[in-house]
Amino acid sequence: MSPEYQFSEEVDPATLQRFNCFTTLPVRLHKNNDIARKAHRQFAKEWKAIIKDEKLDVDFRQSPVGHIASLALPECLPERLAFAAKALDYILAVDDATDLPSQPRPKSQTKRGIRAPQSHGWRFNTKQKHLQARLLLEGIESCGKGIMDMLGPAQAVLESLTVYSRECTSFDDYISLRIVNMGAVEIKSFVCHTMDMAPNAKERDAVYHIIKPLEVAMVLTNDYFSYPKEKALHPLQDPPGALFNAVPILMVEHGISEDDALALVKQMVIEAEQEHGMLLEELEQEGGLSTDLRQFINACRMATGGFHIWHASNPRYDVEGMREDKRSVRKIVLSWF
Repeated sequence: MSPEYQFSEEVDPATLQRFNCFTTLPVRLHKNNDIARKAHRQFAKEWKAIIKDEKLDVDFRQSPVGHIASLALPECLPERLAFAAKALDYILAVDDATDLPSQPRPKSQTKRGIRAPQSHGWRFNTKQKHLQARLLLEGIESCGKGIMDMLGPAQAVLESLTVYSRECTSFDDYISLRIVNMGAVEIKSFVCHTMDMAPNAKERDAVYHIIKPLEVAMVLTNDYFSYPKEKALHPLQDPPGALFNAVPILMVEHGISEDDALALVKQMVIEAEQEHGMLLEELEQEGGLSTDLRQFINACRMATGGFHIWHASNPRYDVEGMREDKRSVRKIVLSWF
């Protein structure tokens, strides 16, 4: 597959090495990353001005390499990049809010979800709807009414964040649920809308076996790089619940140490990418790939590669700098975000 690129440039290998990236997929950065950065700063101000809740004073730091929209959507149409950046920032803010330490709940409450249930209520209040309306209006003004097509996938990703885990009996059980929980399916639709492409539905279904390894790689990339932060936040939840990450599941399933489980997750990411590459090569040898389908597959590859470096280089996942004298829950949380 030799795609042509219009709006992006390759991230140099030295940068990948500096952040200990191990992805085998293409990693590119949108040439208009400054647009995404500007939109990011605007969204942070809007969030803080509208939400006005210390409990939801969440992380707005991005990777020094580029904004997540510029890395995961490197071929996004330039006129849609600002909206895409704000939409992804909003999703990340919602995700962060659900991970914040909760207030104590009644002891009689026995059902425990992975994400703190008390966080869910704020999503549907007036402030949150106001912010959503502003994002929608901006999207229509900058991209036209066609931007409405992006609302479905974006809302689906938000809804996926509320999916509670059950007791996973195996890693296979976990990975199936995690793909849904992370919104990996909806992310592909979002990618299509930002690039203004619409591959045939039957064709997409026919190559899902090639795309699924990318979903697995994306999920496990998140688990690998976010595990230290999740582990640190876990005891602050009330009640703690279960840590929804592949690492502890693999520790139990294989009877291995935490370090070995982390190494296994890394190996699984690489193997998933290799499986994707092998299946793609077989498909290309068979021939018959339409231009739209080629573009779709490469967009998914770029999204997964961009997702990888964004996680690897993002200070939001670094807990090493936490100072021991930050004793209040809010200060602890803000030191990580």
